[in-house]
Amino acid sequence: MTTKEYNNCVRHYSDSLYRFALQFVPDTASAEDTVQESFVMLWDKIDKVEMEQAKSFLFTVTRNRMIDQIRHEQVKIQYMSEMPEPEGQTTGYRQMELKDVLRKTLAKLPAIQKEILLLRDWEGFAYKEIAEIANVSEQQVMSYLFRARVAMRKHLEAEGYSLPSSDKKQRKEQL
Repeated sequence: MTTKEYNNCVRHYSDSLYRFALQFVPDTASAEDTVQESFVMLWDKIDKVEMEQAKSFLFTVTRNRMIDQIRHEQVKIQYMSEMPEPEGQTTGYRQMELKDVLRKTLAKLPAIQKEILLLRDWEGFAYKEIAEIANVSEQQVMSYLFRARVAMRKHLEAEGYSLPSSDKKQRKEQL
């Protein structure tokens, strides 16, 4: 595909891709971002994608990105609802505060740690699957996951949330 053909794709398909993305989520900013990311992926593969394949490539990438975003939102909602209520606290405002703290804590994690934490703890992927998705070794997956969990725990404890100890920590204390 040439640069001129790529530019023609942008002119011809951007509006329909945007409308397609809006079918998945009502958030216009997410739809716009997804369309832009789809065109970036096409640009990255400009030498490999033929002009005749460009439309289906763009719609496939857009669909997959939107599904990923929907899954991510569902996982965040599920994770937030499964968080233990801090001892001695009531629901309501404190729970909303915890959700906000979790969002901020996740945002502070390095991208790779955040991705691996979400894939493992929220999506339930095996280490091997995560290694393939993130293009890292299984050892790196375990290392990033450990660091992400430690960072999350430290930040949440600094915010006044007491979390149950891990089994390993309890075993060490018992010895």
